[in-house]
Amino acid sequence: MWVLDRRLLLIYGGVFSIMGLSNSIVPVLDMLSESVVMSSILFSAYFGGAMVSLLPFGMLSDRHGYMRIILFSIVLSFISGVGISFFDDPTILVLMRILEGIGCGAFFPPALSLVSMLPRNRMRVGQFNFMTNFGLVMGMVAGGGLSLLVLKGSVYVFTFLLAILCLAGVRKTDEPHKISHNGGGDFERAKTLTPISLVCFVLFGFTGVVLAFYPFYTELSKLYLGIALGSVYLGAMLFSEVAWRVPIRNITVVGIITTALGTFLSAYTPLGLFIMGGGSGLAFVGIVCDVSQLIDRSRINRGFAMGILNTAIYAGFSIVPPLLGLFSRILSISEMFIISSIVILLSVALRRNT
Repeated sequence: MWVLDRRLLLIYGGVFSIMGLSNSIVPVLDMLSESVVMSSILFSAYFGGAMVSLLPFGMLSDRHGYMRIILFSIVLSFISGVGISFFDDPTILVLMRILEGIGCGAFFPPALSLVSMLPRNRMRVGQFNFMTNFGLVMGMVAGGGLSLLVLKGSVYVFTFLLAILCLAGVRKTDEPHKISHNGGGDFERAKTLTPISLVCFVLFGFTGVVLAFYPFYTELSKLYLGIALGSVYLGAMLFSEVAWRVPIRNITVVGIITTALGTFLSAYTPLGLFIMGGGSGLAFVGIVCDVSQLIDRSRINRGFAMGILNTAIYAGFSIVPPLLGLFSRILSISEMFIISSIVILLSVALRRNT
């Protein structure tokens, strides 16, 4: 029982701290950067590091064990936090953000692999997604609030939490199992993950459109804009709890439809952001459980599959918003939101092919 408790401590504490650290510098990017260009590079470096590392570390976790890679990812995140804490040179900060992204990429595939194979996996995945969004909220809030006292105060706090987790993970943890990775066979069987990966790409890519363009669309003050955007995370947290407490049969489909509704309503009311976040939280829990079932049926290595899943999510966030932004001269932002909601709704058809 102690081994299981410590695993969950590292997983839930790890995702909270890693996500909190990732958002800690967002409110103070303008004060850490010499220009708007450097600010955008600092922001994007994290996602670049995460996207290129998700699949490789998913494969490594199958070979070397989930908990080893989870602990390694926490150590990487701690090192990046220390680097961001002690250095102000923009080049070093960019390198630390890339390392921070790699730490995130190393964490998610093994962490999701482990929680999805535990008993009552829908509950575990819901709790995991709750802690993910809780970390994002606290990182943003602490990043802005503590900067009034110390510029990098939030970075210090989350780096300290990561240090505690590093110490907690030092003792040897028994692995549930390790897999001798068969790369060729995995890539062949991974074709079964194509529909659900496309769902992830569409779902999170087109919700990213709303997050990226909403500040340019609304006339809300900075305070209320922050509250409105924060409601996306709040919705994801609350609906993730609902996901395992309420017996919804087709939870992924319900999540996709709810996300599409929220995306559509975002063109008319800030309440749409909360609904959109809630729907994406439901869908995420359902998707991870769907992938877990596909793994059992197709004999795909679990870490490899979760690496593909998360790569699709990050690719959606990275590619879709700037791609749709190219049409900003012929489409209004409200039209972009409506188009996004339609595309998200159509992805239900992909889900039914899994």
